[in-house]
Amino acid sequence: MSEERSAWIHTVPEGNVSGGDLAEAYGHYRDFMGYVSKFITALSLRPEVISPLTDFQSSLGFGSSSLGKRREEILNVSVSALNQCSYCQVSHTYSLRRILGDDADQIIDPICNWELLIDAATTADRGSSIEGLDEGDLSMLTFAHKLTTTPGSMHESDISMLREYGFTDTNILDIVLLTSWRNFVNRVCEALGVEPENKERFLARKAF
Repeated sequence: MSEERSAWIHTVPEGNVSGGDLAEAYGHYRDFMGYVSKFITALSLRPEVISPLTDFQSSLGFGSSSLGKRREEILNVSVSALNQCSYCQVSHTYSLRRILGDDADQIIDPICNWELLIDAATTADRGSSIEGLDEGDLSMLTFAHKLTTTPGSMHESDISMLREYGFTDTNILDIVLLTSWRNFVNRVCEALGVEPENKERFLARKAF
C-alpha cells in the first residue's frame, strides 16, 4: 500500500507495516492522536523514539499543560512562524482557529509578526498594544523568542519577568518545555523536508 512521500529520507508508511516495534509505536501514536502524522512517519527508521516522544507530547500539549489550550497554541504558532516551519504553522494555526473561533484572525497575524511583538513588548508601559493578547501572552512570547533565538543569553531576570505577569513556576517550566519541544519538532520537520499534512487526513484526527 503506497502513501504520499513524508520526508526527504526513506520512511516506512503506516500502510506498509504489519507488525514489530514500528507497528506498536505507530499504534501508540494513533491511540493518542487518531492518525499517524508525517512527523511521526519521518521518525520511522528509529521506532524506539516514537513512543517516548508521543508520551512527552501527550503530557505537555493539547490542554495538558498548566497554560491551557489557548496559550499552548499561541506559543506553538508563534514559535513555528519564527522558525519558518510550514508543517507546524499549518497544523497549529488550524488548532488555534478551532479554539478562538471568530476571534482567530485578530490574533494569528500579530503573533506571527515578531517585529510587531517585540515592539509591543518594549513599550514604555509594558502593556500589550495588540488586540486579543494580554500582557501575560506578550511576556510569554517574548520569553519564547529569546529562548529560541539566543538561548545562551537567558538569565534569571527572564524568569522574574514571567513571575511579574502572574506565571507560577509550573507555568514557567511548561513555557520552557513547550518552547523547546516546538523548536525540536520545527527543526526535525525542516531538516527532513516534512510537508504539511493533507487537509482531509488532518481534519480526521482527534479533537482535543
